[in-house]
Amino acid sequence: MAETKQLEGIRILLVEDNAAYNDLLSELLALDGGCIVPAEDAETAIELLEKYTFDAVVTDIQLPGLNGMALLNHIRNDFGPIPVILITGYSSVATAVNALKLGAQDYLVKPIMDTDRLSVSIRRAVDHYRLTMENLELQKQIRQREETFRSLFNNANDGILLSPIGRRGKVGKFTEVNDVACRRLGYTRAELLSRSLLDITEKSRRDEVGESLQKLLTQDYVTLQTVHVAKNGEMIPVEINAHGFAWQDERAILSIARDISARRDMEKRITEASEAVQRNIGREVHDKVSQSLSSITMLTSMLLKNKKLGSRKERKDITMIRDLAAEVLDFTKHLCAGLFPVVLEDIGLDAALTQLADDQEPLSRVSCTFTSDGEIEVKEKLKSLHLFRIAQEAVANAVKHSGAANISIRLSQGESGGGVLTVEDDGQGLPENPESSGGMGLHIMRYRAGIIGARLRISPGAGKGCRVVCEWD
Repeated sequence: MAETKQLEGIRILLVEDNAAYNDLLSELLALDGGCIVPAEDAETAIELLEKYTFDAVVTDIQLPGLNGMALLNHIRNDFGPIPVILITGYSSVATAVNALKLGAQDYLVKPIMDTDRLSVSIRRAVDHYRLTMENLELQKQIRQREETFRSLFNNANDGILLSPIGRRGKVGKFTEVNDVACRRLGYTRAELLSRSLLDITEKSRRDEVGESLQKLLTQDYVTLQTVHVAKNGEMIPVEINAHGFAWQDERAILSIARDISARRDMEKRITEASEAVQRNIGREVHDKVSQSLSSITMLTSMLLKNKKLGSRKERKDITMIRDLAAEVLDFTKHLCAGLFPVVLEDIGLDAALTQLADDQEPLSRVSCTFTSDGEIEVKEKLKSLHLFRIAQEAVANAVKHSGAANISIRLSQGESGGGVLTVEDDGQGLPENPESSGGMGLHIMRYRAGIIGARLRISPGAGKGCRVVCEWD
C-alpha cells in the first residue's frame, strides 16, 4: 500500500533568496507531495499571489527589499487568511512574538534539519485554513438564506405570527412577527412581541379562538375567522390559517393572518344586491300572482253562490278550482314571506321571527315558538335581515334534517350590550363532524354572521337536540 504524503494536493509559495537553500527545501517538500512554486524575493511573491492561488506561503524573514515580516503584513491586508510560515536564521523571542501577532501560523529556525516538522506545520496550517474558509462560506450562505427568508417573511401579503403553545393549550407570547403584522396592528416589533395571539383578539372572541388553537395540540392545521384589535382600537376582521408543529423542544403555532376587510365589504355589497333581487321577486310574486289567485278565489266563490248555476258536476269543478286557488295562494304568501319578509321592514325583527315561528306548524307540522326577553332593538336593516335569515336557516335545518318535533326561537340581551339569537330543537342532534357533513346551511349561517360581525356557535342542545347561538355587539 502506497504511503500517504502529508502535502498531497497542497500548493506552496516558497520565498527564499538563497537559491541553493530554496532548491533544497523545494525538493524536500516536493518529495512529501507538495506542489512548490519558488520566489527569490517578496516583490516576486506578491506578483505570484496576484496571479495564482496558493494554499500556503513559506517565507524567510531576511529578504532583499521587503522583508518577510512586511510580506506577511501585505498578505494579511490584501490576500486574507492564507497560512504563512516564517523561517529565519536569526531567532529572537521578540521577533517570534511579533510574527505571531501579525498572523503567522508558525515560526521556524534555520537550518531546518527536520523537514517533517515543516511538512506537519504546513499541513496543520492548511487544514485549519481550509476549515476556516469552509466555515466562512457556510456562514455567508446562512446569512444569505436568513436575508432571503427575512425578506420573504417581512414582505408577505399577510401578517405572520409565531408563538408557542403549552401542553395544556395555553398560547404564549409571540416569538417572531413580521413587518406586515406590526404595520397592520400599529405596534412596534418589541410591543407586539410582548403580546400573545389572544391579547390582540377582540375580547368576546378569545374563548372561541383559544378552543380552535387547542386543536393544534393534536392536529397540524386549523382555519378560523376572528377580529384583531389594533393599538388604536380599530377592529380588523381576519382569516387565520394556523399551523401547529414541533419547534425547539416544544409545540409552536405559525399563524398567517389575512385582513378580510375588503372581502367582507364586497360580500356585504353582493349580499345586499342579492337580497334586493330577492325582495323584488317577492314583491312581484306577491303583487301579481297573489292578486290573481285572490281574484280566482273570489270569482269562484261568487259563482258558487249563483243559484242558476248548472249541474252538480259544474259546482264540484268550480269548488275544486276555488280550493286549489286558495291552497296555492296560501303557499304563495308563505313563499313571499320567505323571499321578502315584509313584516321585518315594517315592524321589526321581533315581528318577523314571530311570523316565522307561526308559519312552521301549518307548513311543516312542527311546533315552533318565539320568545323575546324585552325589546331587542336592531337599528340596521341589513343586520336585522341577516339575523332573520340565520334563524330561518336554523329552523329549516331542524325541520329537514334533525327530525325535530319542537323548535324554539329566542331573542335575549347579550352581556356586551348587544343581542343574542338562539334557535334550539329537540331533534337527533349534530352530525359527528358538522363542518364537513356536506350541507351548506352551517356555512351560510357562518357567512352571514361574519358579514355583520356577529359570533356564531353551534353546539348540542338539551337532550339530543341542536343549539344555534348568534351573538352581536
